[in-house]
Amino acid sequence: PLILRFDYVDNSSELVRIPAEIWMKNQEMVSKLFVLDKEVKSIVLDPYIETADVDTENNYWPRKTEKIYMQIR
Repeated sequence: PLILRFDYVDNSSELVRIPAEIWMKNQEMVSKLFVLDKEVKSIVLDPYIETADVDTENNYWPRKTEKIYMQIR
C-alpha cells in the first residue's frame, strides 16, 4: 500500500491511503494524480512507518536531510 500525508500551508494535514491493488497493472512503477484544494507545503510517504521500507531517506518532499550523530573517540 501507499500511505501519504499531505501537509498544507495552512498547517492542516490529510492522510491518504492507497491500497496495494494499485500495483496490479504495473509492478515496477505506479503513478497517481492528486487534485487538491489547498497549497501543499510537504508530502511524507509512510509517515507512521507501517510498511517495510529500508530506505526512508527518500520519503519526503521536499527532500529532508537526516541528522546523523557520530561519536569520535
